[in-house]
Amino acid sequence: MNGKIKIFSKANMLDQNLKMTLVLVITALISIILNNTFVIGELLLQLPQINMYTEPTLKDFILVMLGVISYVLIMPFNYGRDIWFYENARKNKLSLRKLFSYYNVRKSIGAIKITFSVQLRKFLAVFLFFTPSFTLGGYLLFALRQGIGQWILIALSVSVILLSVTGAFFAFVFCQRYFLASYLWYENEPCKVNEIIRLSTKIMENKCFETAMLKLSFFPWWLLCVLIFPTVYVYPYYKLSISFKAITILANNT
Repeated sequence: MNGKIKIFSKANMLDQNLKMTLVLVITALISIILNNTFVIGELLLQLPQINMYTEPTLKDFILVMLGVISYVLIMPFNYGRDIWFYENARKNKLSLRKLFSYYNVRKSIGAIKITFSVQLRKFLAVFLFFTPSFTLGGYLLFALRQGIGQWILIALSVSVILLSVTGAFFAFVFCQRYFLASYLWYENEPCKVNEIIRLSTKIMENKCFETAMLKLSFFPWWLLCVLIFPTVYVYPYYKLSISFKAITILANNT
């Protein structure tokens, strides 16, 4: 099934190279601007006219608040971009203006709530799965200060690495239970966020592994982006593939 999804996504990209490239460029620009507002704030705080009247604690607070604002402001765009690809995978060709369709009071609040709820759950899941490696890593640091034999050091180091890799994999698979949340909320906006997340978890109960495998199959493609920079191809290819995966799962559960 994942192979067919990727073939469909490639076919869907035909004659859309320019539009897909523009989506990538807009995404990059928005990310750079909104994720770096704290840099602008820091530069402003360094101006003599402002610096002399601002306490260090207040400066730190302002920078933290700018970081939070940046984090919140980019959520409606990211959500609108994912929905744009979702509709494209359904053969609905939307204009680029739809990328910003969630920048209004009612829709933006919903987009922020569903995005934050999913990200928070993913963060807690990752923290849980990494707890064994964190614990063993902490013990390793403590042992290094007290003195430790070479072979024990090697054994503990290898164990930390193996636990980290294993934890990352299982955390990634586990987090796929929230994969459908954004799409389900788009289809059922009147529903409460917690209801949407519970529904996503229920539908994805036996589909987390295959969804994770689809996403991981793009890992070699992302490595190629570092070497020969085919991002303009890989990014829409990946986004369309996971969107069509969501469409397929939802169609089989209606």
